[in-house]
Amino acid sequence: MPDDVSRRTDRPLVAVTVVLVTVYIVINVVLALLRPDYSVIGDVESDYGRGRFSWLMDIDFVIRGVLSITAVIVLARRRIARPWTGILVGIWAVTSALLAFFPTNIVGRPRIPSGPVHTGLATVGFIAIAIATVAMSVRIQRRSAAPRVAATGLLVVSGLGALFLLGLRPATALHGAGLDERLFLLSQLVWLAWASMSTTTIVADREPASVTTAG
Repeated sequence: MPDDVSRRTDRPLVAVTVVLVTVYIVINVVLALLRPDYSVIGDVESDYGRGRFSWLMDIDFVIRGVLSITAVIVLARRRIARPWTGILVGIWAVTSALLAFFPTNIVGRPRIPSGPVHTGLATVGFIAIAIATVAMSVRIQRRSAAPRVAATGLLVVSGLGALFLLGLRPATALHGAGLDERLFLLSQLVWLAWASMSTTTIVADREPASVTTAG
């Protein structure tokens, strides 16, 4: 059946997505151990892109872009990602990869020309993925009751992340920007992996069983 063929072709992409999300997280943990001079609570992960082991962070940026593309291909095939949400995830993927080529500015260090570009790319990408995951979470809920609880929780996390990105955090809490950013990124990447793995069940719940009538 066509849908069975589609599921088989999706499996490698789902596997790549899950593996790359895992690798992304592992690299972040390794960077935290290699760079104890950076605080995971106060410093955003982009700061790893300056100084020692910056190449590891550059690899992570590219990984984030690639895993987002593999995930959105699956979600588009399973009709979870509509064209406009697919475009938003694509924007997030492209801007994520481009961050590797535009190091950020770090407070207390000499400013570099690529800093504002990095900030602009990150802001556009973060807002794009926040909107996309919220919209796709709603679509998943409407199409299947099975993942309702998980989708609701992720919807809330995505919404809180979007508020943070829009600058609604209290000015007195800016010291925790690194932790906020990491929690937001983790929620988005885990969402992409979870949604990719769940698509087969979601579509199966939606499709009614075929009925054959005698002529």
